Formats: sequence, structure tokens, C-alpha cells
Amino acid sequence: MEKPKVLIVDDDPVSTVIAKSLLKKIYLLGEIMIANNGKEAIEIMKDNTFKFIFLDLKMPVMNGFEFLNYFFSLNGSSGAEIIINTSTDNSRDLKRLSNYKVFSIILKPYTVSKFKELQNLFELHIHGNIMANRFKTE
Repeated sequence: MEKPKVLIVDDDPVSTVIAKSLLKKIYLLGEIMIANNGKEAIEIMKDNTFKFIFLDLKMPVMNGFEFLNYFFSLNGSSGAEIIINTSTDNSRDLKRLSNYKVFSIILKPYTVSKFKELQNLFELHIHGNIMANRFKTE
């Protein structure tokens, strides 16, 4: 079985390096690609399929909410799960997220324990899909 691809959408190079480093330690995941904003992410997604998209909210060009609107209006059935990774503590932003079906929210700064919890969610999700696919074919 091919390992799921991940797209990190974040304009902060330090956050991107840390996230990529921590994600590489999750053995279930495959290739990790990076976009600096929502517009770049949309371009990358034209030629790639991702299982998980790590999305920052505050970015230039196209922010996370603009990307979410685009994603769910056109690509909502693509099968990708959105993980919000943000440093915002703005309660309005966090409340707005309830309008979208997101897989998880990780508040920066990143920690190993946050990614270990995320790994557990990935394992349940990926193995759950494997089991669901297995029952469909039998």
C-alpha cells in the first residue's frame, strides 16, 4: 500500500521545517510537499493527490480561510483531510473553523507530544480506511 502524501501550506519557513521534520518521523506518511500559501497549494493539488493537508490560517496571497472555502466548494470530496496548524489565539478565527470539516487543529508552537497525538489519529484513520476498503472488496 502506498503511503499517504502530505501537503504543508504555511508561509513561515521555520514552522515548515519543524512540521516537516516531525511529520517525517510518522512512519505511516509518504512524500511531504510544501506550499507557501493557499494559491500555491491549489496549483500543487492540480497534479498531486494528498491524504493530509497541514494548513496555516494566516498567510499572504491566499490565507487559510480562503483556501478552505475553495477546497470545500470544489474539492471537498477529494478525500484529503485538513489539519489546521496555526498560532492564532483569536477566538473568532477558532470559532470560524467550526464551519468547516477539519480533521484536527494544532496550535503552534509545535511539540513532539502534539505530533504523537496526531500520529495516533493518523493510525486510526489510515487503518480504519484500510479496513473499510478491505471489507468492500471481500
